[in-house]
Amino acid sequence: IRDAQESRGLGDVYKRQVLAASVMGFAWVMSGDDDESEPNETATPDTEPNSPTEGADAESLAHVMGALARTMEQLREKKLLTSEMFAAYQSIPKPRTMQEFEAYGQKLEPLLKEKQTLEEFQKLFDGERRQNVLKKKDWDDKLAMRMEMKPLFQEILSKDNFDIYEQKLAEIEKAGFSASTSVLVWLDLNEWVLEHLEDQEGWTKVMDARAVLLFRGMSEQFEQELEKHLGNSVKQTKYNMQAEKMRAKDPQQAQQFVMLCNAQLSGRVTPEQQPAIEVYMQQCLAVLSDEDKHQIEQEVERQQPAIKEAIVQKIEEIRRKQLIELMQTLALRSVVSVFDALELTKFERSIQLADSPEGPQAALAKLQETLNAKYDSQVKTKMSEYAEITSVLPPSPSVGRVHKVTSALKSLETELDAALAETVALQKKLALLVAEVALTLTLTLTLTLTLTNQRPRLTTY
Repeated sequence: IRDAQESRGLGDVYKRQVLAASVMGFAWVMSGDDDESEPNETATPDTEPNSPTEGADAESLAHVMGALARTMEQLREKKLLTSEMFAAYQSIPKPRTMQEFEAYGQKLEPLLKEKQTLEEFQKLFDGERRQNVLKKKDWDDKLAMRMEMKPLFQEILSKDNFDIYEQKLAEIEKAGFSASTSVLVWLDLNEWVLEHLEDQEGWTKVMDARAVLLFRGMSEQFEQELEKHLGNSVKQTKYNMQAEKMRAKDPQQAQQFVMLCNAQLSGRVTPEQQPAIEVYMQQCLAVLSDEDKHQIEQEVERQQPAIKEAIVQKIEEIRRKQLIELMQTLALRSVVSVFDALELTKFERSIQLADSPEGPQAALAKLQETLNAKYDSQVKTKMSEYAEITSVLPPSPSVGRVHKVTSALKSLETELDAALAETVALQKKLALLVAEVALTLTLTLTLTLTLTNQRPRLTTY
């Protein structure tokens, strides 16, 4: 077992690696690099065709620095950074390019050396990172979908308009992903298409084709999520068992091991940092005996079927809920008129442009409620069509009303049962009372007859 000084050294190295992983992971996402690719710090737009341009690099840097500023401000609000520490953060020279960002991240280390501060920083900053990962994936999916649907747009648009549409799509692809405009570019393109459609039928075709592609993509996504969550759950189970045995032998080592495991499972570790993190984890595991490791492997293998069953059930529940929500959204968009579709698009744009989206979101929800009532029968028909495609039976729009009526009937039935029970009880009481009265009358008559027979008779002479 290594001594305390060596353990602390390992912990310090770990903190530097994970901090750099959090910061650089965000930077790579914003610059458009693939998650599995290795960063190339020496590449330039002239030597590397796939590298971001200077404009894209500047925009990515602005987004990363904005996310970092929001994270540090939240740390100050949570009193995890003092005013002096926050001022020190603001005084650090800002990086001019994404390539300088790793060195900048290392200068943040002294401000985040406390365990609680570092963990909160990772949580907040990684939250920003995950949001941008989702935005980029959504943008990529929309581009791929538009490319696949080009033959359909060629069918529903005039030749001149289709040429313009192709040009617009090419410009979007060339400009690439931008976190600030990732939604707006597609809203603008949708609005242009709506304004240049030949007829309503064309819009319905577009939405139906889009629905099929989205359902297919969601099915593939859930398969991937299932595999990912299953793998992570098995790892988590194994890590927990390893940490538990480790605590009995070296609590400090176990604490560092848990932090490393959390970084692995959360996806904070970038490809560049992965080898070093794995080395540190193996060094932590050195305190366990071969027998300990063998017992853990056997127990994990024994628990795998139960883990898989739980994960499958959870993922299926999420899948069904999200599919139904998507079906309801697409069903409405498919049946509304071109004018109403344009109105929906304008409200969606106002949400993206608003500093505070609560107001526009409430207005959009109200418009959707109005349109759902207006196109009620068409939405129900479309939902039935989508249910056949997805094999997911959506809840009927009238289920709520039926549920209320059923509840009212059950309540009335309960009241009637109570009244009936009370009536039966009264009948029993009445029957007892009648029996008592009858008995009383019988006794009275019997007594009267007896007295009559015993009375002396008068003889008449």
